[in-house]
Amino acid sequence: MPTYVRRSEIEAAPMMDETILYSPAAKQFCVLNPTAAYIWDQLATPATSEMLTHALREEFATDGSDLERDVLATLEQFETLQMIRPVEDQ
Repeated sequence: MPTYVRRSEIEAAPMMDETILYSPAAKQFCVLNPTAAYIWDQLATPATSEMLTHALREEFATDGSDLERDVLATLEQFETLQMIRPVEDQ
C-alpha cells in the first residue's frame, strides 16, 4: 500500500470552508472541499489511504461505506495534479 506526502513546493491557503492549493511549477490552482482539505492537512506527514480513511472516520464520526473509495479518488486527483508524491520517491 503506497504512502503519500504533500509536495513541499505546493502552497495552501484556507478560504472559508475550503482550501486553495497552488502549484508554482504547473501554475495551477486547486480548490478543495472540507473533506479533501482534511486529507491534505493529514498529508503533512506520510500516510496511506487506510490511515487517511481511519482519520476521516474519527474526525467526521462517519462509517460511510464509500469513504475508502472517496479517499482513493482524492489521492488519485492529488497525484494527477502532482500535489502529492509517494514517499518512496524521496
